[in-house]
Amino acid sequence: MATVDLGVDLGGTAVRAAYGPDGEAAGFIELKGPQWPWLLCRTPARPGARAAFPSLKSRLGLAPEPGPNGRPVDPAAVFTRALAELRDRVTAAASADLGHTVIAVPVGFSTRQRTALLVAAREAGLGEALLLSDSLAAVIGHRERPSGTYLVLDMGYSRAELGLIRASRSGHRALGYEIGEDGGGAALDDRVLESLLDDPGGGPPPADQASWLRLRQAAEDVKEGLTQGNLRLTLPEIGRRLHADGFAADVFAQLVRELAAASLDLAEFVLDQSGTDWNGVTRVLLAGGTAAIPAVAALVADRGLPYTVLPPRALAVGALRHARSQSTEDAPVADRPLLAEEGTAAPAPPRLKMPLTTLPEPVPGDLAEAHRLLAQGRLDEAADAARKTLDAARDLLRDIETRRPRATADTQPLAQDRRTVRTPADDARRLSDRARRRAAEHRYDQAVDLFHKAWRRDPDDQDLFDEMIRAHCDAAMHEPDHAKYEVQIGWLKCAYRHDTGNPRVLDLLAERTFLHSKELNRLGRRGEAVTLLDDALRYNPDHRGAAELLRLLRGGR
Repeated sequence: MATVDLGVDLGGTAVRAAYGPDGEAAGFIELKGPQWPWLLCRTPARPGARAAFPSLKSRLGLAPEPGPNGRPVDPAAVFTRALAELRDRVTAAASADLGHTVIAVPVGFSTRQRTALLVAAREAGLGEALLLSDSLAAVIGHRERPSGTYLVLDMGYSRAELGLIRASRSGHRALGYEIGEDGGGAALDDRVLESLLDDPGGGPPPADQASWLRLRQAAEDVKEGLTQGNLRLTLPEIGRRLHADGFAADVFAQLVRELAAASLDLAEFVLDQSGTDWNGVTRVLLAGGTAAIPAVAALVADRGLPYTVLPPRALAVGALRHARSQSTEDAPVADRPLLAEEGTAAPAPPRLKMPLTTLPEPVPGDLAEAHRLLAQGRLDEAADAARKTLDAARDLLRDIETRRPRATADTQPLAQDRRTVRTPADDARRLSDRARRRAAEHRYDQAVDLFHKAWRRDPDDQDLFDEMIRAHCDAAMHEPDHAKYEVQIGWLKCAYRHDTGNPRVLDLLAERTFLHSKELNRLGRRGEAVTLLDDALRYNPDHRGAAELLRLLRGGR
């Protein structure tokens, strides 16, 4: 009987699959909809807070969580059911047996997640499935044999990932990866959700999981509408309406640009790791739902970089093509960075089955076992398993150190030339240097974001913290503009959250609010101007301009 291979893209909000013989897609399947709880919901613990919506795949290997119908949702069971459905639908549609299965996953997938997913694949009847990084799947899915060096910006649901992949006739190799702290669709959904909750006509916040999930879906619909230029959306099923002036398209586009710019700035770390620069990048591949927003492509184009926006099926197709290579003599794929310098010939790699995804040899007290025991509430046994894992890791490190050659007069210069391990402080210096360059170019959105990332890496650096606050202030007060008010006042409010009570920030909050109230008054929007003047005087009761204008407006009623 004929066989077909299966390639799976394990997305945050959907699971997509491509299947067919000889690496060619004969059909596609998407698992999405209310029957698939790809997003969980954690209702807020205190009034006024927002719910969180972690992806189900982020919980792989952990205990079940409460679902909207009151029944627990077991991540492993859901993925086992999903993969089994893919198996059944593929074999029925193709009238063939299933050959190899390759699943594309984020490079940041933990050992816990990988272990649980591979167990789910076996229980679903897929045999020994292989895991492939999303970046490699994107490049392989872009073209079957592309030559060049590709930077993959994958902006999925949870966060952005960047991968630098070299492709040639002999195969594909990963040169480096970076993982962002956010940058995915969830961050945009959250901002739109915040706007929906702040809508005065929206009613009280949701009271249960099902209502929160409907509201999150509404936020996603609004995001997609804004992406397409639809400024006025009615959401009758939840009785909320989002007006153009409540969340304008230009504000949304600015948020998208900020996320994309922060992700592209991370690319410089990847390029540093590989010893190349932007001139060595053949093409930028944009993957994931957020990366498909036109503002992301526009930002890449503004930087003079050639790019391709990949279709939603690209990762599944890349996984399918890699599945074909498991039964042929096609080129291997390596998920580890090259060690050879640019321009020198690397030794021919051995036949590989994904070193990134192959599980390590089991050690006493494997972490997956510790996670399993913890999920069952067997705390003492879980602690014992974790300690055994730690002991095994220490033994391995001692063994590694004993095998290192001792430095001699001949080897010492070579040892000094080795690339040192990058510390958080090193990262902070690199990021803050870039932030200063962006600020000097008046690209304040990127400067503020880079200072945020730098400070998170080195939160004990008081000088860096002060510089970050100054960047917020400079960004807000550079060429104050009525159309940019929400963004500019947002920077000042962010600075105030970081440094509550900072007198300069309070003065600037008052001044920026006052300037906007003057413009509103000029446009005949007196009521809004009065409200903002009250805000300005709360920030700084001694602001003379705000006090005089408020007295004038109220006296003129």
